[in-house]
Amino acid sequence: MVEGLAYDRDSGVYIVDAWAEVVPGIIASYLIPLAGGRAAIVDPGPASSVGRLRRVLDSLGLRVSHVLVTHVHLDHAGATGSLLKAYPDAVAYVHPRGAPHLAEPSRLWESSKQVMGDVAEAYGRPEPAPRERLLETRDGERIELPGGRVLRVIHTPGHASHHQSFYDEEAGILYSGDSAGIILETSVGVVRAPTTPPRLKPKLYIESIERMMKLNAASIAPTHFGLWGNAMEELALQKEIFISWMNILLEIYREGVRSPPDAAKRLALRDPNASLIMRSGGVVRDFFLYETVWGMLDAIERGEWP
Repeated sequence: MVEGLAYDRDSGVYIVDAWAEVVPGIIASYLIPLAGGRAAIVDPGPASSVGRLRRVLDSLGLRVSHVLVTHVHLDHAGATGSLLKAYPDAVAYVHPRGAPHLAEPSRLWESSKQVMGDVAEAYGRPEPAPRERLLETRDGERIELPGGRVLRVIHTPGHASHHQSFYDEEAGILYSGDSAGIILETSVGVVRAPTTPPRLKPKLYIESIERMMKLNAASIAPTHFGLWGNAMEELALQKEIFISWMNILLEIYREGVRSPPDAAKRLALRDPNASLIMRSGGVVRDFFLYETVWGMLDAIERGEWP
């Protein structure tokens, strides 16, 4: 087995640690083997992960035929254009609002560099995807994959207006992207948190979690990171954490705190999940705490909460 590659026997799904060569354990791509040596991949990850993904595919004797994009942020979909170029028969499923940014990613790239700086460079510049191979999804549509596996599309805005999740009806797996937070193994334990950069829509985020709860999924597979059982409990917990953080940060905002790191430190004094992430440090703290707090403060400033 290739390093950074795990296999779930029950579902037949591979979990690829897409960014293992940079920061292990934070970006998962989900590889679903299909009939005829083909494969579907959910969230192929950043552009810099393409070489790794192709080595994994080659080692398994698979070629990509379907790319399923939860949303177009660089850490989730940056590799899409490169994969479609490498596999000429492949198509990608993307929310209608996201498709233009995959076909012409220059604006997405420039805005990402402004916000993320060196991290955007580490993710890599995405290649344009052929527009004719970007299939725009409809909320509720069923994608029938070769071999009989079916994925249902659920539009789940909040984290981003163009976010969608995918539900594997037979395996009971919900591929939630960033619509239901993160679940990460860190040096200080398992951490859970929302992931909500600007421009967060808090009420839509909650509504999306509630929609996903109605699916009654058995497992949840957030892009950050891995396949977890007890999906219903995880979704309920993520909703609870989200509402708690929004309410605590509203109080902190009313005290005059505007700096995300300062607000995050105060949040960590009152919330155990935030405290764990603060203790974990590094990229986990900077992008899954500071960025989340930034998005929540921005939403509060815009009058989106309560």
